[in-house]
Amino acid sequence: MDMDGPSRETMGDISDVGYVVGDTPTPGLGPYQGLIESGLEDVEKMMSSLVPIVVVAGLGLIIWAIVDVARKPPGVLSPRAKAGWIAGLVLGGLLFFVGGVAVALVYLVAVRPRLTRFT
Repeated sequence: MDMDGPSRETMGDISDVGYVVGDTPTPGLGPYQGLIESGLEDVEKMMSSLVPIVVVAGLGLIIWAIVDVARKPPGVLSPRAKAGWIAGLVLGGLLFFVGGVAVALVYLVAVRPRLTRFT
């Protein structure tokens, strides 16, 4: 028995083991390598087309919230509160996009329905 590991002659075809360092095969994906790589390419394509959609939807939410806040009459939303919401939406959107979307969602889901009752 050879203690150095199997040789190329005793192993046969080593193309399905992964890669070979010297004469020693190392674990790998073998015949599934191409399948995995093509799957990763598909995920990349999906993500590259999904990101712009998410960004546009987030910007739409932020703009909708800003316009809605700006159109509220002073009797419903004080000028100071209006300025605070608009500043939070703009700064959140510019500095940290997810923060701007979060502020817009809080306004549109929690605050706006209560303000709508007074108009």
